[in-house]
Amino acid sequence: MKYYFLIFFGLYCYNCNVFNQDLNLKDKIFINIDEPTIYILYTEKKLLTFWVYKDTSKSVKITTSFYGFYGSCDVPSLDSLKESGRYYFELDSTDFENEEFRKIGTYQNCAELTIFPHETDTLMTIYYSSRQQYVTYKRINSLPENVVKYLKEKGIEINNSKR
Repeated sequence: MKYYFLIFFGLYCYNCNVFNQDLNLKDKIFINIDEPTIYILYTEKKLLTFWVYKDTSKSVKITTSFYGFYGSCDVPSLDSLKESGRYYFELDSTDFENEEFRKIGTYQNCAELTIFPHETDTLMTIYYSSRQQYVTYKRINSLPENVVKYLKEKGIEINNSKR
């Protein structure tokens, strides 16, 4: 039932044109509700994704990508990404290695992002139309302490103050 609500709300928001809202994602942390070992942290221009394995004292995989918005699914460059817009992207420089790859890569990463309250939580859905796939995240205030400790041990400093 929860997923039907998310799909209905996403379609409702699409019709209300809330995708053009100004979404300030900087310093926000989310956890994937279907895969609670995946955390995402937005910085000024980059998105850090953390895959936390069962024993976090041994392994946390981190990927970094650029995020932003654009008016169409054909983003010409990373510099073209904006703080708001119709379509949401998570990209890296390899998505722009050549023209053909750019068109395919940006189209596959083209999504619609919505943030909305649900009960006592703030949820974020990302809908990838090319894959017909929704990903849903719940906003959290901070990364788990064991993850922060692991990152510090690896020399990675994260501002983990309550947001």
